[in-house]
Amino acid sequence: MTRMIRTAACTSVALSMFAVGTPATQRLSIVDLGMGSVASDINNRGQIVGSRFVWENGVVTELPPLPGEGAASAIAINDLGQIVGNSGENAVLWDRGTVILLVSAHRFDHPCAANAINNRGQILGSCNGVPFLWEDGRLTLLPRLPDGDYALTNGLNDFGQGVGGSLTETDEEFHAVLWHRGEVIDLGIVAGGSSSNAFAINNRGHIVGTSRDASDALQAVLWQNGTIATLETLPGARSTFARAINERGQIVGHSEQGPLLWEGGSLIELGGLQNGDAGFATGINDRGEIVGSVGPSRTSLRAVLWTNRPQG
Repeated sequence: MTRMIRTAACTSVALSMFAVGTPATQRLSIVDLGMGSVASDINNRGQIVGSRFVWENGVVTELPPLPGEGAASAIAINDLGQIVGNSGENAVLWDRGTVILLVSAHRFDHPCAANAINNRGQILGSCNGVPFLWEDGRLTLLPRLPDGDYALTNGLNDFGQGVGGSLTETDEEFHAVLWHRGEVIDLGIVAGGSSSNAFAINNRGHIVGTSRDASDALQAVLWQNGTIATLETLPGARSTFARAINERGQIVGHSEQGPLLWEGGSLIELGGLQNGDAGFATGINDRGEIVGSVGPSRTSLRAVLWTNRPQG
Protein backbone atom coordinates (compact mmCIF):
# COMPACT_ATOMS: atom_id res chain seq x y z
CA MET A 1 0.00 0.00 0.00
CA THR A 2 1.07 3.58 -0.57
CA ARG A 3 2.15 5.32 2.60
CA MET A 4 0.07 8.41 3.23
CA ILE A 5 1.63 11.65 4.44
CA ARG A 6 -0.38 12.66 7.51
CA THR A 7 1.47 15.66 8.85
CA ALA A 8 0.34 19.22 8.20
CA ALA A 9 3.59 20.89 9.24
CA CYS A 10 6.73 18.82 8.91
CA THR A 11 10.08 19.20 10.59
CA SER A 12 13.26 19.64 8.54
CA VAL A 13 15.59 16.67 9.05
CA ALA A 14 18.89 15.54 7.63
CA LEU A 15 18.63 12.94 4.87
CA SER A 16 21.60 10.63 5.22
CA MET A 17 21.02 8.75 1.97
CA PHE A 18 21.66 11.96 0.05
CA ALA A 19 24.44 13.38 2.21
CA VAL A 20 27.40 13.89 -0.08
CA GLY A 21 30.70 15.65 0.11
CA THR A 22 31.59 16.89 -3.38
CA PRO A 23 28.97 16.82 -6.17
CA ALA A 24 30.04 14.66 -9.12
CA THR A 25 29.67 15.37 -12.82
CA GLN A 26 28.42 12.25 -14.59
CA ARG A 27 28.71 12.43 -18.35
CA LEU A 28 25.88 10.14 -19.32
CA SER A 29 25.13 9.61 -22.97
CA ILE A 30 23.07 12.60 -24.07
CA VAL A 31 20.83 12.82 -27.14
CA ASP A 32 19.47 15.94 -28.80
CA LEU A 33 15.87 14.90 -29.42
CA GLY A 34 15.27 17.31 -32.29
CA MET A 35 11.87 18.32 -30.91
CA GLY A 36 12.41 21.93 -29.94
CA SER A 37 13.33 23.33 -26.57
CA VAL A 38 11.17 21.33 -24.14
CA ALA A 39 11.09 17.68 -23.02
CA SER A 40 8.75 17.42 -20.06
CA ASP A 41 8.14 13.71 -19.38
CA ILE A 42 9.24 10.17 -20.27
CA ASN A 43 7.39 6.89 -19.67
CA ASN A 44 8.74 3.39 -19.04
CA ARG A 45 8.55 2.58 -22.76
CA GLY A 46 10.93 5.43 -23.52
CA GLN A 47 8.28 7.65 -25.15
CA ILE A 48 8.98 11.34 -24.54
CA VAL A 49 6.70 14.37 -24.70
CA GLY A 50 7.32 18.08 -24.70
CA SER A 51 6.03 21.18 -26.42
CA ARG A 52 3.66 19.86 -29.13
CA PHE A 53 5.66 16.74 -29.91
CA VAL A 54 6.06 13.09 -28.96
CA TRP A 55 9.39 11.29 -29.50
CA GLU A 56 9.67 7.52 -29.88
CA ASN A 57 12.62 5.49 -31.19
CA GLY A 58 14.12 8.51 -32.89
CA VAL A 59 10.91 9.56 -34.62
CA VAL A 60 9.29 12.91 -33.72
CA THR A 61 5.52 13.24 -34.24
CA GLU A 62 3.56 16.47 -33.93
CA LEU A 63 0.41 16.25 -31.82
CA PRO A 64 -2.80 17.65 -33.32
CA PRO A 65 -4.53 20.57 -31.58
CA LEU A 66 -8.26 20.82 -31.05
CA PRO A 67 -9.95 22.11 -34.22
CA GLY A 68 -10.07 25.88 -34.16
CA GLU A 69 -8.06 26.14 -30.95
CA GLY A 70 -4.47 27.16 -30.23
CA ALA A 71 -1.33 25.08 -30.49
CA ALA A 72 -0.93 21.85 -28.56
CA SER A 73 1.31 21.58 -25.50
CA ALA A 74 2.09 18.11 -24.10
CA ILE A 75 2.96 17.91 -20.40
CA ALA A 76 2.82 14.27 -19.24
CA ILE A 77 2.59 10.72 -20.61
CA ASN A 78 1.70 7.38 -18.98
CA ASP A 79 2.94 3.88 -19.81
CA LEU A 80 0.00 3.32 -22.17
CA GLY A 81 1.16 6.21 -24.30
CA GLN A 82 -1.72 8.47 -23.29
CA ILE A 83 -0.65 12.12 -23.22
CA VAL A 84 -2.16 15.10 -21.41
CA GLY A 85 -1.64 18.83 -21.69
CA ASN A 86 -3.52 21.66 -23.28
CA SER A 87 -4.65 22.90 -26.66
CA GLY A 88 -5.02 26.63 -26.58
CA GLU A 89 -6.59 27.24 -23.18
CA ASN A 90 -8.34 23.85 -22.94
CA ALA A 91 -7.28 20.74 -20.99
CA VAL A 92 -6.88 17.81 -23.40
CA LEU A 93 -5.95 14.15 -23.69
CA TRP A 94 -4.26 12.53 -26.68
CA ASP A 95 -5.13 8.83 -26.99
CA ARG A 96 -3.88 6.83 -29.97
CA GLY A 97 -3.33 9.97 -31.98
CA THR A 98 -6.74 11.49 -31.29
CA VAL A 99 -7.11 14.70 -29.30
CA ILE A 100 -9.96 14.66 -26.74
CA LEU A 101 -11.35 17.69 -24.93
CA LEU A 102 -11.39 17.18 -21.16
CA VAL A 103 -12.25 20.61 -19.76
CA SER A 104 -13.04 23.68 -21.81
CA ALA A 105 -11.75 27.09 -20.79
CA HIS A 106 -15.28 28.36 -21.41
CA ARG A 107 -16.56 26.28 -18.48
CA PHE A 108 -14.49 28.28 -15.99
CA ASP A 109 -13.97 31.37 -18.14
CA HIS A 110 -10.24 30.86 -17.54
CA PRO A 111 -7.40 28.74 -19.02
CA CYS A 112 -7.30 25.03 -18.16
CA ALA A 113 -4.54 22.41 -18.40
CA ALA A 114 -4.14 18.72 -17.65
CA ASN A 115 -0.81 18.28 -15.85
CA ALA A 116 -0.50 14.60 -14.94
CA ILE A 117 -1.89 11.19 -15.93
CA ASN A 118 -1.38 7.82 -14.21
CA ASN A 119 -1.51 4.28 -15.58
CA ARG A 120 -5.18 3.97 -14.60
CA GLY A 121 -6.05 6.86 -16.88
CA GLN A 122 -6.83 9.27 -14.04
CA ILE A 123 -5.90 12.85 -14.93
CA LEU A 124 -4.96 15.72 -12.63
CA GLY A 125 -5.29 19.31 -13.76
CA SER A 126 -6.45 22.79 -12.91
CA CYS A 127 -8.41 25.73 -14.28
CA ASN A 128 -7.37 29.14 -12.98
CA GLY A 129 -6.35 27.78 -9.60
CA VAL A 130 -9.23 25.28 -9.30
CA PRO A 131 -7.78 21.74 -9.11
CA PHE A 132 -9.61 18.80 -10.67
CA LEU A 133 -9.41 15.04 -11.15
CA TRP A 134 -10.80 13.60 -14.39
CA GLU A 135 -11.69 9.90 -14.46
CA ASP A 136 -13.90 7.85 -16.80
CA GLY A 137 -15.48 10.97 -18.26
CA ARG A 138 -16.27 12.46 -14.85
CA LEU A 139 -14.81 15.73 -13.58
CA THR A 140 -14.33 16.07 -9.83
CA LEU A 141 -13.25 19.39 -8.35
CA LEU A 142 -10.65 19.00 -5.61
CA PRO A 143 -10.44 21.09 -2.43
CA ARG A 144 -7.87 23.77 -1.74
CA LEU A 145 -6.44 24.56 1.67
CA PRO A 146 -9.06 26.16 3.94
CA ASP A 147 -9.91 29.67 2.73
CA GLY A 148 -7.14 29.53 0.12
CA ASP A 149 -8.39 30.61 -3.29
CA TYR A 150 -5.73 29.20 -5.62
CA ALA A 151 -4.00 25.85 -6.19
CA LEU A 152 -1.64 24.26 -8.72
CA THR A 153 -1.54 20.58 -9.69
CA ASN A 154 1.70 18.83 -10.65
CA GLY A 155 1.97 15.07 -10.08
CA LEU A 156 -0.16 11.93 -9.74
CA ASN A 157 0.66 8.33 -8.81
CA ASP A 158 -1.14 5.09 -9.69
CA PHE A 159 -3.09 5.14 -6.42
CA GLY A 160 -4.78 8.40 -7.39
CA GLN A 161 -2.76 10.50 -4.97
CA GLY A 162 -2.03 13.93 -6.44
CA VAL A 163 0.40 16.64 -5.41
CA GLY A 164 0.80 20.34 -6.04
CA GLY A 165 0.48 23.52 -4.03
CA SER A 166 -2.21 25.74 -2.56
CA LEU A 167 -2.42 29.20 -1.08
CA THR A 168 -3.05 29.20 2.66
CA GLU A 169 -5.93 30.96 4.39
CA THR A 170 -4.01 34.24 4.60
CA ASP A 171 -3.21 34.07 0.86
CA GLU A 172 0.32 35.07 1.84
CA GLU A 173 1.97 31.62 1.76
CA PHE A 174 1.94 28.82 -0.79
CA HIS A 175 2.21 25.31 0.68
CA ALA A 176 2.81 21.94 -0.94
CA VAL A 177 -0.25 19.71 -0.71
CA LEU A 178 -1.31 16.11 -1.18
CA TRP A 179 -4.77 15.18 -2.46
CA HIS A 180 -5.83 11.81 -1.08
CA ARG A 181 -9.34 10.33 -1.33
CA GLY A 182 -10.90 13.72 -1.93
CA GLU A 183 -9.11 15.47 0.92
CA VAL A 184 -6.33 18.06 0.78
CA ILE A 185 -3.38 17.71 3.17
CA ASP A 186 -0.87 20.46 3.91
CA LEU A 187 2.63 18.97 3.55
CA GLY A 188 4.27 21.88 5.31
CA ILE A 189 7.54 23.74 4.84
CA VAL A 190 11.13 23.45 6.03
CA ALA A 191 11.83 24.83 9.49
CA GLY A 192 11.87 28.61 9.41
CA GLY A 193 10.75 28.65 5.80
CA SER A 194 7.90 30.48 4.12
CA SER A 195 6.57 28.41 1.21
CA SER A 196 6.72 25.08 -0.59
CA ASN A 197 5.47 23.27 -3.70
CA ALA A 198 5.28 19.55 -4.55
CA PHE A 199 6.05 18.43 -8.11
CA ALA A 200 5.90 14.62 -8.16
CA ILE A 201 4.87 11.53 -6.17
CA ASN A 202 5.79 7.89 -6.76
CA ASN A 203 3.80 4.78 -5.86
CA ARG A 204 5.60 4.47 -2.52
CA GLY A 205 4.16 7.84 -1.52
CA HIS A 206 7.50 9.64 -1.70
CA ILE A 207 7.05 13.26 -2.80
CA VAL A 208 9.59 15.72 -4.19
CA GLY A 209 9.44 19.46 -4.60
CA THR A 210 10.90 22.67 -3.27
CA SER A 211 10.65 24.78 -0.14
CA ARG A 212 11.90 28.28 0.64
CA ASP A 213 14.10 28.25 3.74
CA ALA A 214 14.88 30.82 6.42
CA SER A 215 17.54 32.44 4.22
CA ASP A 216 15.00 32.85 1.41
CA ALA A 217 16.80 30.22 -0.73
CA LEU A 218 14.75 27.59 -2.56
CA GLN A 219 15.76 24.10 -1.43
CA ALA A 220 15.01 20.79 -3.16
CA VAL A 221 13.08 18.62 -0.70
CA LEU A 222 11.76 15.10 -0.21
CA TRP A 223 8.69 14.21 1.86
CA GLN A 224 8.57 10.66 3.20
CA ASN A 225 7.35 8.94 6.35
CA GLY A 226 5.76 12.13 7.61
CA THR A 227 8.93 14.24 7.42
CA ILE A 228 10.38 16.80 5.03
CA ALA A 229 14.09 16.61 4.23
CA THR A 230 16.27 19.03 2.28
CA LEU A 231 18.37 17.44 -0.45
CA GLU A 232 22.02 18.25 -1.06
CA THR A 233 22.66 21.34 -3.17
CA LEU A 234 25.57 22.67 -5.18
CA PRO A 235 27.80 25.26 -3.48
CA GLY A 236 26.37 28.73 -3.95
CA ALA A 237 23.02 27.58 -5.31
CA ARG A 238 20.06 29.72 -4.28
CA SER A 239 17.31 27.98 -6.25
CA THR A 240 17.28 24.18 -6.36
CA PHE A 241 14.27 22.17 -7.52
CA ALA A 242 13.45 18.45 -7.29
CA ARG A 243 11.09 17.86 -10.20
CA ALA A 244 10.56 14.10 -10.58
CA ILE A 245 11.09 10.80 -8.74
CA ASN A 246 10.88 7.22 -10.02
CA GLU A 247 10.03 3.97 -8.25
CA ARG A 248 13.73 3.34 -7.51
CA GLY A 249 13.94 6.60 -5.58
CA GLN A 250 16.10 8.40 -8.15
CA ILE A 251 15.31 12.11 -8.20
CA VAL A 252 15.99 14.68 -10.90
CA GLY A 253 15.81 18.43 -10.89
CA HIS A 254 17.98 21.48 -11.38
CA SER A 255 19.59 24.56 -9.92
CA GLU A 256 20.97 27.73 -11.49
CA GLN A 257 24.06 25.74 -12.49
CA GLY A 258 22.16 23.11 -14.49
CA PRO A 259 20.35 19.73 -14.39
CA LEU A 260 20.86 17.42 -11.41
CA LEU A 261 20.38 13.79 -10.38
CA TRP A 262 20.22 12.53 -6.78
CA GLU A 263 21.09 8.83 -6.80
CA GLY A 264 22.51 6.28 -4.38
CA GLY A 265 24.06 8.76 -1.98
CA SER A 266 25.40 11.11 -4.63
CA LEU A 267 24.40 14.43 -6.12
CA ILE A 268 25.34 14.32 -9.80
CA GLU A 269 25.60 17.16 -12.29
CA LEU A 270 24.21 15.74 -15.52
CA GLY A 271 25.94 18.09 -17.92
CA GLY A 272 24.77 19.33 -21.30
CA LEU A 273 25.45 19.02 -25.01
CA GLN A 274 28.56 21.15 -24.58
CA ASN A 275 30.61 22.47 -21.70
CA GLY A 276 28.95 25.35 -19.90
CA ASP A 277 25.39 24.35 -20.76
CA ALA A 278 22.71 25.16 -18.20
CA GLY A 279 19.20 23.79 -18.15
CA PHE A 280 16.68 21.54 -16.46
CA ALA A 281 15.92 17.87 -15.77
CA THR A 282 12.17 17.39 -15.62
CA GLY A 283 11.37 13.68 -15.96
CA ILE A 284 12.81 10.24 -15.16
CA ASN A 285 11.45 6.75 -15.78
CA ASP A 286 12.08 3.53 -13.86
CA ARG A 287 14.99 2.62 -16.15
CA GLY A 288 16.77 5.79 -15.06
CA GLU A 289 16.35 7.52 -18.42
CA ILE A 290 16.10 11.28 -17.90
CA VAL A 291 14.65 14.08 -20.00
CA GLY A 292 15.03 17.82 -19.85
CA SER A 293 16.38 20.85 -21.65
CA VAL A 294 19.92 22.24 -21.94
CA GLY A 295 21.69 25.05 -23.72
CA PRO A 296 24.12 27.92 -23.37
CA SER A 297 21.31 30.18 -22.12
CA ARG A 298 17.66 30.00 -21.04
CA THR A 299 16.66 31.39 -24.46
CA SER A 300 18.50 28.75 -26.51
CA LEU A 301 17.55 25.41 -25.00
CA ARG A 302 17.32 22.00 -26.68
CA ALA A 303 15.21 19.04 -25.55
CA VAL A 304 17.49 16.17 -24.53
CA LEU A 305 17.57 12.61 -23.22
CA TRP A 306 20.23 11.32 -20.79
CA THR A 307 20.79 7.57 -20.76
CA ASN A 308 23.37 5.07 -19.58
CA ARG A 309 23.26 3.36 -22.98
CA PRO A 310 26.35 4.10 -25.09
CA GLN A 311 25.83 5.95 -28.35
CA GLY A 312 27.21 5.00 -31.73
